[in-house]
Amino acid sequence: MKLCNIYCEGKKGSHDFDILEKTLGDLRPYIIIKPIGGKRGSRAIMNYVETSGLSAEKADDYLMFRDRDFDKPVPSQEQLIQDNHLFFSYRTTIENYLLDSQLIFDYDHKKGTNRFSSVDEVVNLLCEAASCIKEYQAVRHALGVLHDGASFGTRWTNSDGILPSQLGLDDCINAAYHNLIFNAKAKTDTWTLDNLKQEVNKFLDIFNEEFFCQQKYLVWFQGKDLAKSFCLKSNSFPMESYYKFAKSHFDFKKFADLIELRRIVESKIQ
Repeated sequence: MKLCNIYCEGKKGSHDFDILEKTLGDLRPYIIIKPIGGKRGSRAIMNYVETSGLSAEKADDYLMFRDRDFDKPVPSQEQLIQDNHLFFSYRTTIENYLLDSQLIFDYDHKKGTNRFSSVDEVVNLLCEAASCIKEYQAVRHALGVLHDGASFGTRWTNSDGILPSQLGLDDCINAAYHNLIFNAKAKTDTWTLDNLKQEVNKFLDIFNEEFFCQQKYLVWFQGKDLAKSFCLKSNSFPMESYYKFAKSHFDFKKFADLIELRRIVESKIQ
């Protein structure tokens, strides 16, 4: 058997680490899960550790699993996106894997807070929460298309999960343009307000009634943003406490891309 290093964002005990632990942990001692903090520079860090010869834990093979965020387009099928040794999740962020209506209801029932009378109520509330941030998510996805790895991001708030004070379409487009694109547009003439609006409208076309009926926002929308909107809709649902519960009941077999990840790792240690 061979040794494979599995890199991830965050630190030990983070969502990234814990979900990988649930997915791959039983493959030890043939794998080592190695959290390396933020995603910025992660490729360089991983490559340096594996090629410098300085690490005592140099493996026969290695890869990094990280969330797709807005850095890659959503695949047409539920699968990983491979970029050399990097494997991007199908769902937008790691939190998306934890937002589960049944688990939310089970957690609430176990705590005896009785916020929700049924799983359907949770489903409907998540849908309402997603609808409230639809325009904001369309703008974030559009920024992901336009920035192409350049010097502006996909949000103008301080962090994911902090929603703008104004969530209307025009407010989001104008804030994105004036706070992000305008300051960087000297680098290229393609970052125009019209181009931003065109890209936003493409995503709004995707975020239609069928999209919401099929709960695709659980894949497409940024997980922290959706969780925040849900908390606002549900009388301050204790999301951080719920995450611990959700991770303790996490089943990677519900997700085709995580099944694919395990299969890839198994092939690397054979």
